[in-house]
Amino acid sequence: MPAVSKTCSACSLRITRSHPYDVLRLHSGRCSVRSRKGTRRAASSAAATALKSKPVANDGEHRVLTILHKTRSLIPHILPSKGHAQSETDSLEFWERVLGRTYDDLCPTPETRQADRVRIAVYGCDEYSGAHDLVSALLEEPFASETQRKAVHSRWKTETSSNKLTIEHMTSTEGPGVRLQSAWLLQFGAPVKVLEFNSFSPSSSETASFEDLLTADIPVVVCNPASIPLHTVLSESSQMALPLTHPNAVLVLTSTCATDRLTERLRAPFRHDLTILFADPTRAVQGLRTVSAAPSSPSAVQRYQDDFAGSNVPKLTRTISQIIPQSVSPSTVIEAVHIETAQAVVQDALSACKSELSRASDEVNHVCDGISSMRARMEELRVRAPKEVLIGEGDGNEVQHAVDQSRKDIKAVLDRLTWWKLLWKVDDVGDTVMDAVNRAWCRDLEYRVRPFVIHCALGLLC
Repeated sequence: MPAVSKTCSACSLRITRSHPYDVLRLHSGRCSVRSRKGTRRAASSAAATALKSKPVANDGEHRVLTILHKTRSLIPHILPSKGHAQSETDSLEFWERVLGRTYDDLCPTPETRQADRVRIAVYGCDEYSGAHDLVSALLEEPFASETQRKAVHSRWKTETSSNKLTIEHMTSTEGPGVRLQSAWLLQFGAPVKVLEFNSFSPSSSETASFEDLLTADIPVVVCNPASIPLHTVLSESSQMALPLTHPNAVLVLTSTCATDRLTERLRAPFRHDLTILFADPTRAVQGLRTVSAAPSSPSAVQRYQDDFAGSNVPKLTRTISQIIPQSVSPSTVIEAVHIETAQAVVQDALSACKSELSRASDEVNHVCDGISSMRARMEELRVRAPKEVLIGEGDGNEVQHAVDQSRKDIKAVLDRLTWWKLLWKVDDVGDTVMDAVNRAWCRDLEYRVRPFVIHCALGLLC
């Protein structure tokens, strides 16, 4: 990991660190500063640094909590409810639960703080991914007893209704999940627990699995390129479900064709250097079975060493060890990885909002295109109407001709109503005039205009 320089606020010296957690050690009052004025100057500088260390850490945590609070206030204005979302993972309720769990991790109660662990989630994209063998290869020890190996192999037999298995070290038999006696769980700088997702039988609780995966501190996504195309895993839509944007995310590909050019090509869609490992968990499990069958055979031990090292599974352990260093206190490590997880969750929530806004923008553009097309059609009909309706086949106006003809027919009727005849037909004048208007007023115009009106209406509807 590249070195990062920091400036001590008390002594104005530039100090280089090789790991992001060293900044917590630096501000804890252990900064050794020497001055020409003697040790008293060094002690006062160290004390000043210690006094300033706690506000710096609190400021970072408070900043993340502020961003988390603002994100929780923002998403109700953008994300749709569960009934109107394209999927449940795009709904407002889903992201409210995820952000709520993240907030609880940053502000734990004394009881939950004592039981808090670094969560390592292992998620297989499908049943051929090899995630089950990867967890077995990590937890099983080469010279373990038959009881320990059986506990690792039969870990899913006790969990029949859940799609997630929580694995912790056997400190006690209380609590949910499976507790195993594994040295792998104790080799890191902070207590850990493994969240293994069942990739063999899809469950109805897939949404809950995604919640656990998004809130994991170290998400490990296992994919077999032979069964799942990589472009589906690395696409934008998959990034919303798979937390590959997490700074501690690890993508394990069960393939042996590892090249630097391929790794850079796979990292291209992401804004950070995604950790990509090429491993063969099945080979590691086969090596463990070989040595367990003949633990005293030198050839079996040698074959185990070759298979386990060639599977590249130990590189995943080294990667996790770099994320969970042993140089700082466990509580500091847990707090730091939870802050990184909170930042990743906020980024995923904002990405979901961005996707929803993009879909809404596409819908608006589609409606605007339809309005523009309808306006163009209406303008075309407006231009055609005078030519096809108002102007007849010959010279003159079709409507004007119909009105003139109706006026002549009505005038003939009115001319017959002389004043001396009105004396005898006073009660029938209204009926006579109304009947003349109904029979003479634009009799043929309606039949000529009707086809054009129907044609225009169908054109607008289409």
